Amino acid sequence: MKKYLQIMALAGVMITLSGCGRLKDSSLANNATTTSTTKRKSYQTTNTGNSGYSVLLKNGRYVTSPISGLTATDNDNSVDTRELERGLIQISKNQFSTNQYVFQEGQYLDSSTVTDWLTRKSKSNPKGLNPVNNGKTGTDTRNPIYLEEIIEQDYLTGSGSKYSIGGMSLGLAMNSVDYFQKKRNGAEFQTDISRAEQRAQGEKMANEIVARLRKKKALKNIPITVGLFSKTGKDSLVGGTYFAYGTA
Repeated sequence: MKKYLQIMALAGVMITLSGCGRLKDSSLANNATTTSTTKRKSYQTTNTGNSGYSVLLKNGRYVTSPISGLTATDNDNSVDTRELERGLIQISKNQFSTNQYVFQEGQYLDSSTVTDWLTRKSKSNPKGLNPVNNGKTGTDTRNPIYLEEIIEQDYLTGSGSKYSIGGMSLGLAMNSVDYFQKKRNGAEFQTDISRAEQRAQGEKMANEIVARLRKKKALKNIPITVGLFSKTGKDSLVGGTYFAYGTA
């Protein structure tokens, strides 16, 4: 029997993002302690403080995700990017204890796969999660780009030289505004996307993504948490927020 992701609203809860710095920008090397060494590679963990996760290093290096920075359009807002990452860590703490799991940026989704997922669905791209282009150009009649970005965070268990995936969190950045041009190099228009529409589309996409990930042997039975994040306009000085999440 299929297990569907139940997305829960954050019911008035404001996620506290301050004080949870972006891990890749931390002074990880200064806090690193080697836990195991082999001829081919060494593993290290870093202590990020009582309220944060230890981070797994490989050969003394922080491993970044291959999908970091991939977006569907040029609706890029650096404030949103920081909040997207920080907020997902906070949500993950509800499922993955900081005392039991070690953090690593996502390694299971690759750039080619996520690029296809972020692109519109079409005959040439049947795996696209954004809706097909219906050929319309009206702000209220065209199919907007709903899903702007996907981030993956892996939560590992183990010790010494053996670590394995124990859980995963995904952040789906849903556009609140979709910018478009009716002709190349023409004027810019925008389609506003309601929270209800963000949620409906986000839930559908979340369940589809989880179903696809379950086909990977290592991810077949682990808990996968998905958070829905509302992106702000590209010129906004205020970052977006997570508004719902669930675990399958």
